[in-house]
Amino acid sequence: MQPRLSTSKSWTGLPPEFSQKAAQVFAQNFRDESEAGEFLVQGRIYADEILLQIGYLQKGRLKQTNFEVSVDHSPNEKAMDKLFFAIDVLGAVFESHFEHLREDEGEEIEYPLRWEEHEFDGHPVYLKYSTANTALEAEADRLLGLGGSALYNESDVQPETSQDALVRAEVDPELAEQVSQAIRAGRFRPVEH
Repeated sequence: MQPRLSTSKSWTGLPPEFSQKAAQVFAQNFRDESEAGEFLVQGRIYADEILLQIGYLQKGRLKQTNFEVSVDHSPNEKAMDKLFFAIDVLGAVFESHFEHLREDEGEEIEYPLRWEEHEFDGHPVYLKYSTANTALEAEADRLLGLGGSALYNESDVQPETSQDALVRAEVDPELAEQVSQAIRAGRFRPVEH
């Protein structure tokens, strides 16, 4: 997840309980889809913006449908209010997306791959779409020793810069060999969330 604002550098992740509850809300509201897949929630709270990403991963597929919303935030506003608003926005986006899939199965929609401004309930919001599989990304980060679960984090990547792991990674050759052997032997299993 990359922030929309270039000033967004320091962030706090969402509490795991919040992410779990939000995923449950989406599963309840989209019962048919939740039986065929799962909803994944992650987000970041920056000083000036709040990012929320909700992904949908259909069983047996690698491609994950992700919609992200960025809303402006200031220290005098309650972050939880903004997060609940962001959930409403993404709920409406997924409702429209799933409705389109049910009605126009063969027709592709082009969603914005970069932040695009929209209005929701009279407030500006910024949306973008991706197909990154968050479980695979998390496993790659773990293998590369990137990321972590710190309460407070610093972004070292500027918005819209390369997220290609090969560009940024320092590869541990011993670990890479172990992973390669595990994959060839069929012992490798991605971490399930």
